[in-house]
Amino acid sequence: MHPPLLDTRNFRPLRLACNMVTYAHHFFLKDRNRALAEALTDGDAGVRGLIDALHAAQVELEPHLPLAGIQEVWKARESFLGRAGIKTLVPGEEGVAEVGLIETALDLQLLETVVSKFPTEVAGSAPNAEVVRLACQCVWLSEVLALVVIGVASVSKTGDGSWAVQPATEAHRVHLRRLAFGSAFERSSLNAASAAVQILADVASDPAKRSQLTDARMSALTVFPQHWRLPAHFGPAEQLLFEWLEPLLLMMIYCIAASQRAGAPPFGPREAAAKQITEVYEFVRGVQASMPFIDRLFEVTSRGLVLGTRDLAPAAIEMAERIAAHRLGADWHGNATSDTQKTYLLDRIKSCEHVEVLEFELRQHHTTRNVGLDVDFFVRDTEHGQIYGVQLKHLQRQATGGLLAWLAQFRENDDSLGNLVRQLENLTDVARTDGKARAHLFAHGLSPTECDQIIPVGVHNVGFVDFWEVQNGVLLYDLHTFANILTDRPGVAVGMAYGRVVNESIDKTGAPRPSLHSPDSVIASCLRRPSLQHLRSFDLVSRLRRQSSVAGTLIVADGLGV
Repeated sequence: MHPPLLDTRNFRPLRLACNMVTYAHHFFLKDRNRALAEALTDGDAGVRGLIDALHAAQVELEPHLPLAGIQEVWKARESFLGRAGIKTLVPGEEGVAEVGLIETALDLQLLETVVSKFPTEVAGSAPNAEVVRLACQCVWLSEVLALVVIGVASVSKTGDGSWAVQPATEAHRVHLRRLAFGSAFERSSLNAASAAVQILADVASDPAKRSQLTDARMSALTVFPQHWRLPAHFGPAEQLLFEWLEPLLLMMIYCIAASQRAGAPPFGPREAAAKQITEVYEFVRGVQASMPFIDRLFEVTSRGLVLGTRDLAPAAIEMAERIAAHRLGADWHGNATSDTQKTYLLDRIKSCEHVEVLEFELRQHHTTRNVGLDVDFFVRDTEHGQIYGVQLKHLQRQATGGLLAWLAQFRENDDSLGNLVRQLENLTDVARTDGKARAHLFAHGLSPTECDQIIPVGVHNVGFVDFWEVQNGVLLYDLHTFANILTDRPGVAVGMAYGRVVNESIDKTGAPRPSLHSPDSVIASCLRRPSLQHLRSFDLVSRLRRQSSVAGTLIVADGLGV
């Protein structure tokens, strides 16, 4: 069997990698951290070489901390992009236009980590470009080293004395390609959500387009339930949609329009009173004032709210999370929401002729063993002769993706997606060998052959963790991807038609339907869809070379996507 992307049971390297990236400005200034990293990698010479370079960079950066004037750096981020000191190319494909776009996106992610995770001060003069470059290099090398520590990448010394870092095996190269597609898929979804809000702002400000207003309004409003992976017409999203989320949307489109008119007033108490949304306005204003500036949907001025610098959809969804916690309670992602999510998912897949849903559970008490096990339901795909054991999770929505975000999801095996994997990692062995568990499965309609071939699938709402395979064959899919592939709808438009909220399938090509147990076939199927052609260049990320001289040491990272 080929190695998985991760084995989440090895939680010590995952914790170390997460801390290494979180504290990229000073992690290896502490001797005990260096000793721990070397111990967990068996004193690997390549790891020592990368640590030496990162330590030297952190020593050089230390006198400049905290970074002053950091808000000005973020506002002027366009001037810093391309100056992170990391050369980007695809060997043999020099001059490809998309490479420049990918470099910009990766450098922006590095700068965002610097601004959000490093010790900073809003006031003061902005640091010079050399200090920002050094800070970005610390983040980049921490990410490269993190991938080595968790076993996804390996490092070796070349004849010219540089360090070459690449996927640890060919299987890891495949896993990283899937990871790159999943990230691109989620970014595409967020971009479409931002575009829906922009379209609403455009339609609302143009009297000639007023006939489009109802549909544009609902397409923008359903951004929230769509990215929560919840239905719009019942459950938590329905409770918030019109009383709280629509007023938030009204504030957004006002601020978008105001940003395009010189001298337009902010959205303040007067505007809120006129629209009868003062309660929502006051809550949003208070939350935004307390958030780090880099995460704000709105900037708070003495007169009211103006548009912030964060991308619309991620910032709006983060604000919606705060509203949900305020109105529904901090634990709103708990059992009631999970039940709503399950109903929503099963309603979407039950109507398919080739899909049978077996609504029974398999848990530890159904076995003779003391092992973690929790399957919510089973799905029989009669077209491909596959049976899936599904564990469903609804987690707090992450504002951003990237390496640090997914490391944080797996650093603990009793929390977040780490817990989901723990509940499924023993399924295939139990179903094949545990007599009590097999009797339970037989009683609910599974055949002996099906018990021997069950595929564990974790389905969740963390969009950037998609098309993954971890230990013991556990597959991880975003809820939309899982449902859309099973139902032959790799593209779904959520919006308004004839006054009703709908999930409308798009891009039905008539090609053979891929099977969920083969993530690469699913990706290939997605890329055949007309509406997803803009994702075809995603593969460049997995062939990308990023290289930089850090503290006098040349480090070349091939195919890692960071």
